Amino acid sequence: LQLTGVGHVVEQPRRVDRDREARLPCPRASIALDRCARAKAWLSQRDFVAPEDIQDLAYDVLRHRLILSYEAEAEGITTDHFIKELLARVAVP
Repeated sequence: LQLTGVGHVVEQPRRVDRDREARLPCPRASIALDRCARAKAWLSQRDFVAPEDIQDLAYDVLRHRLILSYEAEAEGITTDHFIKELLARVAVP
């Protein structure tokens, strides 16, 4: 299976506005996203991971691995909103 994009999604929090920063996901987040995307592709009878696989799974995999800053929580930003912003910043091949 060929996989692209996982590293970009997990690395994106480093580039998001510092005022609304979240604690970065650990390396296990990228490993989990990689494994889940591969499994989803396999279950869909494909031998490659599509960008949609990563986008569909990012919320479930990253939601509990991101810890928002107090400033972000005070602004009412949720982890889902943060992940949505991350995915919007990653270019889809």
